[in-house]
Parts: sequence; C-alpha cells; structure tokens
Amino acid sequence: MIKIVKLYYDSYEFKYGDGFHPLLYKDKSCDSEIDIIFELYNRELTQRSGPLIKGYDGNTYNDIVEHILAIVYNK
Repeated sequence: MIKIVKLYYDSYEFKYGDGFHPLLYKDKSCDSEIDIIFELYNRELTQRSGPLIKGYDGNTYNDIVEHILAIVYNK
C-alpha cells in the first residue's frame, strides 16, 4: 500500500547538521514539515518521495508503520 505521511524535522540539522531525520510527531526541535510518500509491504517501508531520510530517531520507523496501518484499517 502507498500512503502520504506528514513528517516533522529540524531544518537547520537537515541543511547543516547530520541530515534528514524526520519525526512522525512534532517536538520542540521541529520547525518544518513535509509530506513523504511511503510504500508499506510486509511491514517494510520504502520511501517514494522527498529528500533521502538518513535515519530514524527512536521508534519513528515503527511509529510510521503503525500510523499507516491505522489509516488503512481505520484504527
């Protein structure tokens, strides 16, 4: 399944720091947002749009998977 997910990130870190490490939930470090298209197959995410995600902080990867499943199954 393919879904668009809104993610939040620190634009300074993206441009001048260690790269693009977006979060599913906005926190105090996030000053920007972006919609990213993901494909989810067998609980594996494939990014289909946006800048290359360099990594996921904490539980963000699993949070995105659960978020997409909740959208699909109306949870």
